[in-house]
Amino acid sequence: MFKQKIKLAVYVSVICFMFCSPGYAEQDITQAEVQNIVAKAQAGDAQAQTILGNLYFYGEGVQQDYTQAAGWFAKATQQGEVEGTFSLGYMMARGMGVPKDTGAAITVLNMAAEAGNLDANYELGLLAQGGEAGEPDYEAAASFYMKSAEKGHGPSTCAIATLVYEGLGMPQDFNSAREGFEEAVKQGSDDAMYSLGYMAENGEGGPVDMPRAVKYYTMAVENGNSAGMYSLGLCYENGAGVEKNLEKAMTYYSMAADMGDEDALARIKK
Repeated sequence: MFKQKIKLAVYVSVICFMFCSPGYAEQDITQAEVQNIVAKAQAGDAQAQTILGNLYFYGEGVQQDYTQAAGWFAKATQQGEVEGTFSLGYMMARGMGVPKDTGAAITVLNMAAEAGNLDANYELGLLAQGGEAGEPDYEAAASFYMKSAEKGHGPSTCAIATLVYEGLGMPQDFNSAREGFEEAVKQGSDDAMYSLGYMAENGEGGPVDMPRAVKYYTMAVENGNSAGMYSLGLCYENGAGVEKNLEKAMTYYSMAADMGDEDALARIKK
């Protein structure tokens, strides 16, 4: 089975109050900018409320505080701000800053999905697949994923391919899964990059192909995928598809361990 862990990270594309690029919380921000955002948020600017929630979520420019983040996302949601609505639903589904409430989370996420948020459909798919509201419902999960996959959402395309790979709610089919992962790679999914590497290494949907495995593991690493880091480390440790290099192996294990990969940490301690 895959070492893959379907990401549960927040997929928030924030529109900055200065109309800067998405992913504002990942950029350096000055205290003057934070105060400007706070003032706008307090004055009722829905986009600023979402941005401020995002800053509190990541601890960028302010001390990380999930309760504050959820509170600002809730204010943005009341005004119909789509990204804030998605973010609130995400936090409600996990009890981050608010009591966990799957039913309410599904309601809020549906609001975001109906407003065109692709991440919301993906999140709803994860909840259905995980049986968060009862028994796992793979058919419903696939339906949610498909809505966003059809619009080029890489994580959703990868999630559908994973269902096919695992044979969840449908016949297992490695060839179709591989094709799905290849499409997801085109859409930027690092999990799909890792998955193609894994399939090549294990001869699933084709013969064992270590150069291909290394290629996709390397792509996954370049896109910040911890499973790819661990797997590429194994390749270098064992000389599989690359020249054996224990120093490089330890470098990749360390990278993965820094992202919380327990298997990588175990290899370092070995």
